[in-house]
Amino acid sequence: MVGEDGYYHGTESSNFWGVAYFSADIDPAVFQRYMDIVEFSIDRNIQLFMNVGFENVDWKFDAEGKVEKINGAEWVTSWPLYHLMSICGDDFVADSNNVSEFSWLGDKYSKKVYKIKDELVVDGSIIPIDRATYGFTSDAQNMMTEINYKSILANLIVAEGDLEENWKNTIAEYAYIVDPAVAELNELFGAK
Repeated sequence: MVGEDGYYHGTESSNFWGVAYFSADIDPAVFQRYMDIVEFSIDRNIQLFMNVGFENVDWKFDAEGKVEKINGAEWVTSWPLYHLMSICGDDFVADSNNVSEFSWLGDKYSKKVYKIKDELVVDGSIIPIDRATYGFTSDAQNMMTEINYKSILANLIVAEGDLEENWKNTIAEYAYIVDPAVAELNELFGAK
């Protein structure tokens, strides 16, 4: 978000869409199998398959060794697999040796967004992620996932009456879930 000062403000974000946590008690064979899948997925040939489809169907290498699109379709034939096995997709798109036109994340969007953000960032405009709390979970925190936020917001928009009063009523209705979660965070990570 660009603030009134003309600079981009936001939270620090890492180059990932999700985080995989493993139990300390995970069976070593299960963990190894997961690592095998990750290693398989980051192989250059597999990345080409997941991100640009089948060679000689969706793409081919041009004379300079760059990927050239040969399928006129907007989406590649491996699109469902891309979604199911998307690992390191951002890195793939950012590599100039790959054809970014295959992906909506390519030159048209991601690179331009990153360039604009870079031009509008100043010291202090990015809030660092608190690594101690980022992956924290508990029963109280998990209860927060029981709240259907989309439904609540949609209902607030179409509800009759005063919006602020309706909002206060909604907060009160879900206090039994939210208050313990907030209290727990304050107790564990609050200002000392």
